[in-house]
Amino acid sequence: MLDTFKCSVVTLSFYNGMMTEEAWEFMKMIKQRRLSICSLGYHIDSESTEFIPRVLDECTEVTDTIYIKTIFPEDFFYTPPRPFKAKELRLWRTTNWFKLENSLSCHEVSIELGRSSNRTAQDYNSFLTIWMDSDAPLQKLTYHSIQEPEYRTIMNALGNQGTKRVIDVYWTEVTRRDKSEFFINACFCNAYSICIYKKQAYLEMLRKDEERALAKNLANNLRVRELQ
Repeated sequence: MLDTFKCSVVTLSFYNGMMTEEAWEFMKMIKQRRLSICSLGYHIDSESTEFIPRVLDECTEVTDTIYIKTIFPEDFFYTPPRPFKAKELRLWRTTNWFKLENSLSCHEVSIELGRSSNRTAQDYNSFLTIWMDSDAPLQKLTYHSIQEPEYRTIMNALGNQGTKRVIDVYWTEVTRRDKSEFFINACFCNAYSICIYKKQAYLEMLRKDEERALAKNLANNLRVRELQ
């Protein structure tokens, strides 16, 4: 297939029914042909950890989006050999294997926590301090499916980072000693979720929301005129 359709960039998705070793072999072949993987979806559940680190090592070269939705063994932990290049990283189902600090090279990160999460207050305090003290590329971090005790732990860790100012029922601003600002959106819909924005990402979100509102208003006005 790769010989028939000439391309320099590919998008891959691996699902249950395929062996982890087969996924790794295919990714190696892509690399040997000097092709670039722009987006990768990985959905293979595995009880063996032999080839999972090799697949994840190849994931560090993905350029745009990595989406991993799978169940890894409870005793599996991973340390990448180099920073992830991907702009967006999304991790679902089991995610304890992933150390939060390894997400700092991405622009946007989304992590499902769920009932199996075993991260501690020290984990969150340490990670948030490292991130907020740095000029790392990470602009937006989202935690999904949070149980209430862990939600409180994360919100307390965020409160430890600086002076809090409540914007409204959903939004809180944290200003740190160095005057850097972070904006937190916390809400509950079946489970808790927390989105943390650097100021630049927050302002960009507001700009896009305003543009969408203006476009919607314009469309509504045009419909009214057509009906008159």
